[in-house]
Formats: sequence, structure tokens, C-alpha cells
Amino acid sequence: FWEMWLTIFFARQVQPGMTVIDVGANFGYYTLLFGSLVGSQGRVFSVEPNPVVLPKLHRSVVLNGLSTRTTSIEAAAGAVEGGGVALFAPHGEPKNIGVVAPPEGMAPGAGCFYQGPRVRLDRLAATVPRIDLVKVDAEGAEQDIITGMEEILRRDRPSLLLEFNPGRYANA
Repeated sequence: FWEMWLTIFFARQVQPGMTVIDVGANFGYYTLLFGSLVGSQGRVFSVEPNPVVLPKLHRSVVLNGLSTRTTSIEAAAGAVEGGGVALFAPHGEPKNIGVVAPPEGMAPGAGCFYQGPRVRLDRLAATVPRIDLVKVDAEGAEQDIITGMEEILRRDRPSLLLEFNPGRYANA
């Protein structure tokens, strides 16, 4: 198990038939957990921009028989739809990709840079009747993500689990 306290929390919260969004899905631990918990009538949207981990995420979903209820969104969730975003993965931790602006300020040789698309979570909400739970673990992009899901918050009032690191924000 990974982060047992969160696994237990989600196991108690997520019910069959729910629709869940996993922002910052990474290799898919929580995506797989959610896919198992929502059952065949539920939906999971797995949002992940990291091109290094995406093939492993896709493979895990398929190998675990969850591809009919899981949709992978290969983008960084944020406040705006479309356009590109700069992503940085530190050497030694390629799974910990984060949105950076602009990449010129980063130390050369500290990691790898990628370009990726952006998506507003509100766009996903338009495709389903209800969003029941949103998990956000996005290495400092949480503020932008919340801005991009204001309609979900108003319409559905989902449960929200959000990683928060006050050191990543100008006004935490």
C-alpha cells in the first residue's frame, strides 16, 4: 500500500457508481484504487502530463482491467484550456514533474524539460452528470487547478483531497 492513511480515506469515501478525477495520477496507484472502487458503473478521469510515466499508467490501467471505466487525460490541469505548458522533471525523480514558468530560470542539468497541453477540469465536468471526488497532487499547481474547476465546485460540491505545501505559494 502507498500512503495508507489516504488509501483508507479513499476506500471509505469512494462508492460504486461515483465519478472521480485523479489529478497528478503519476504511475496510477490511486487511479487503480478508484477504478476498483467505482465499479463498472463508475468513471475515473486520470489526469497526468508526465510523458515518462504515462505509458506505465496506461499499461497499469489495461493490465488491471479498468480501461472501460478509466479515461486518461494526457495534460496538465490548470486555469486555462489549451495552449502549452512547460514541465520540469528533476533528475533522480522523473515522477515528480511540475509546471514551471519560464524554464530559463532553472539550473542547467538539474532535470529534463517537456512541453505539454493544458486542460481545465471544468471541461471534463461538461461530459458527465456529476463529479463526486477530486484528488489533486500536482507539485505546486494546485491554485491554478482550483481556478480551472470552479464550475465543478459550484455544481457538484465534490469531496476534494488536495496536497498542500505552503512553501510553494506566494500567499499560502
